Amino acid sequence: MWKSKGKTLLDLVERQPDDYFLVYTNGTFIDDETAARMRQLGNVTPAISVEGFEAETDARRGKGVHRQIVKPCVFIPYAAANIYEIYNNGGDINQVFETELFKQLRQFQNDYAYARSNENVDNWLCPCPTRDHHERFQDILQHTQPKPIDESAAIAMQDRNYIEGMTEYGKQLYSISYPTWKARYQQTQAQDHIV
Repeated sequence: MWKSKGKTLLDLVERQPDDYFLVYTNGTFIDDETAARMRQLGNVTPAISVEGFEAETDARRGKGVHRQIVKPCVFIPYAAANIYEIYNNGGDINQVFETELFKQLRQFQNDYAYARSNENVDNWLCPCPTRDHHERFQDILQHTQPKPIDESAAIAMQDRNYIEGMTEYGKQLYSISYPTWKARYQQTQAQDHIV
């Protein structure tokens, strides 16, 4: 994680409590202490990225890096494209972002919050399509047919018990957290814009 003169990116995040930060990282420097501080700050989310599968990531970042990234993180374990192959063919990251999987995920983000006015943004305590909105995530997977990155991801695409359990989890989390979102965040945000 970026550090200068004893300060880290999280010190900047802390000084801007009214802003929300999405940080792209491979996650290898997010240890328990950093994760706890991110949780305490509440206005920063890491977007975990990899170069491709294990061989491609380790070739670019060093042996064992893929396992450091993938094992401790919750992320979308499906590949819309292989970035390593795209780069070798003269392409760039924009080609990945233009795949149907990424387009559908951006559409989810827009529908859920990004394209809404402040007073109509949905529950930001449940922003994750994989974990919090699994039914919608399954629709995206069925429509885009990405490649599972491992056996567990392949099984998860087909396991009805898993899908139903994740869907129910998301619905319960939403119903439990929505009153807090409405009272403590959305109302406060609306009042800040009135003043």
